Amino acid sequence: EAWTNGLTVDWTPALPTTTGDRPDLPTYAFQHRSYWISPAAPGEAPRLTAPEHGAAAEPGLAWDPGADALDEEGRRGAVLAMVMRQAAAVLRCDAPEEVPVDRPLREIGFDSLTAVEFRNRVNRLTGLHLPPAVVFEHPTPVALAERISDELAERNWAVAEPSDQEQTEAAAREGMTAPAVARSKADADTGTSTGTGTGTGTGTGMLRALFRQAVEDDRYGEFLHVLAEASAFRPQFASPEDCSERLDPVLLAGGPTDRPAGRAVLVGCTGTAANGGPHEFLRLSAGFQEERDFLAVPLPGYGAGTGTGTALLPADLDAALDAQALAVLRAAGDAPVVLIGHSGGALLAHELAFRLERAHGTAPAGIVLVDPYPPGHQEPIEVWSRQLGEGLFAGELEPMSDARLLAMGRYARFLAGPRPGRSSAPVLLVRASERLGDWPEERGDWRAHWDLPHSVADVPGDHFTMMRDHAPAVADAVLAWLDGIERDTAAGRRTAQGADQ
Repeated sequence: EAWTNGLTVDWTPALPTTTGDRPDLPTYAFQHRSYWISPAAPGEAPRLTAPEHGAAAEPGLAWDPGADALDEEGRRGAVLAMVMRQAAAVLRCDAPEEVPVDRPLREIGFDSLTAVEFRNRVNRLTGLHLPPAVVFEHPTPVALAERISDELAERNWAVAEPSDQEQTEAAAREGMTAPAVARSKADADTGTSTGTGTGTGTGTGMLRALFRQAVEDDRYGEFLHVLAEASAFRPQFASPEDCSERLDPVLLAGGPTDRPAGRAVLVGCTGTAANGGPHEFLRLSAGFQEERDFLAVPLPGYGAGTGTGTALLPADLDAALDAQALAVLRAAGDAPVVLIGHSGGALLAHELAFRLERAHGTAPAGIVLVDPYPPGHQEPIEVWSRQLGEGLFAGELEPMSDARLLAMGRYARFLAGPRPGRSSAPVLLVRASERLGDWPEERGDWRAHWDLPHSVADVPGDHFTMMRDHAPAVADAVLAWLDGIERDTAAGRRTAQGADQ
């Protein structure tokens, strides 16, 4: 799919060879499959199905929730049936019945890429504009169907073919302008690929294209200043009551049902990157399944507002932290909280811990900082700025919007200088063991740093791969540290923060 959309694809991992010779296109076995016109469900047009891929052909056909023939309950049932078929198609199940209706989709195979594919299918069928993260914000098929039904009900259950403008906007959200879509289709037909390049012809807006060019020109940090300045012209909120987003933490992993009293809940603090969100903790949170509850709290300014407009940006960092703090306290209840963040999210995790303690009277049970580079220790960020920028583009669930880029610039400005105060909670610093790029030895230690008292755990991987390929090692280090501080707490000892371990 990426190749037919004009993207350059590295086939090496999929087509290993010892000779170095590789075909120009991916190879595949010929498949002999029978296609049948399946009976239509209530309110639907007949659809083509294939045994191995469920409703693979359905996105191109009409779908109707039965607004004329069914009552409210029947329409919602039709939506659930559609969700089950699309989930089965994305997961390559033989039948929708193989997808449990009450289990989180992330537990049965959904990841970031399949979430995008599923979202795209549902949007094409319904005409809605659901974000990819909707799969994780409403984890089970039943919860997801309820969300879709609610939005369709607000539109009087009308499902229409997207207009030319909507198709253009959808194409832009997927990283291509309308001419680029037509060009990529033509390229696919002729067996050629133009690629995306680094110019201004693709993307969701001018800022993304300029950011891409800045990364290519090794001017990543300079462009962050541009984004920070421009963000001042976005509408803002000064108190948590005025925040235009719901910041309900997303449950990514569930602990045992008989959780012991005093057992901490982990809360992931999403980072400042324009492509960030709760999904950045998907692989890490898998290591806590059946061990501890793992939530992820969104960062204000990156989502959709309560109306049709873009979310408000915080006037200052405390306004954002207060909005997050209230959401975390609601979700955690009486359970102790351990905050965890990666990179910029690590800096925010410490700031949120201090804000919880100082302004809300609740000190976290601990803070986990994964590969942070705080002010005064950002030389590696400057040296590896191009790799960091390329990593952002490589990690896009969908092309970064201008609104999210402006939010990234605003938080970069918030975190550019030292912040007053420190949390009394014990701190674990998790450091990558591999460099992100070349590093002049005369510059000293390149590893992540934290000035305040802390314990240390070194894990495999670099700044990015530690949270992907080596996420289990990070989870093991965090669990071991958590067990230790909880034993100390139970024994009436305060966990030492002063010495590296």
